[in-house]
Amino acid sequence: MSNQFQLKVAEKEEDFLKDLAGLIGIPSVQTNPKEKSHSLAYMLNLAKRDNLMTQSFSGQLGYIELGNGEETLVLFGHLDVSPCLKGWQTPPFELVEKEDRLYGCGVTSDKGPTLAAYYSMVLLKEMGLPIGKKIRLIVSTHKDLASPEQLATTKKWSIASKTSPNEWLSKKELLSQIEQFAKDIYQLVKK
Repeated sequence: MSNQFQLKVAEKEEDFLKDLAGLIGIPSVQTNPKEKSHSLAYMLNLAKRDNLMTQSFSGQLGYIELGNGEETLVLFGHLDVSPCLKGWQTPPFELVEKEDRLYGCGVTSDKGPTLAAYYSMVLLKEMGLPIGKKIRLIVSTHKDLASPEQLATTKKWSIASKTSPNEWLSKKELLSQIEQFAKDIYQLVKK
């Protein structure tokens, strides 16, 4: 089974990087409500493209859902970023790959991990694995709007953030995060 996840992640790598570039390209700085709403619409449109159920609330909070059942596993991610400090060696709102490192404002907190969680749901769906619970990814335009602490049933997987400027994460690390999310989630929701 583990090899199947790995193969599926490799198959999705190009799509994931394209979608991550689109998400990083939205300057959803905490003080920019229009762009924060745009980032949420972007995520929900990805889900619609991939035939997952979505719901939006006032352009600030939404969710993406897969599966059915009486119980729901809730994941949480946010799309706002802190103001980008001076000193970036790459454009902060452009995904740049240099020496297997991915640079961009939000690549580690929290756009990259949010998109990785989303792609883990896509993997489970495309692999046709038997799921006995709902999986709901709550996506917020502000990290404090619906934080995991406010959602008692939330489990959040996260990659330790690095400090700005020049926020980066290795491509291998981020892709392996999708695989690990998918494995962990499947263990919690399988029939």
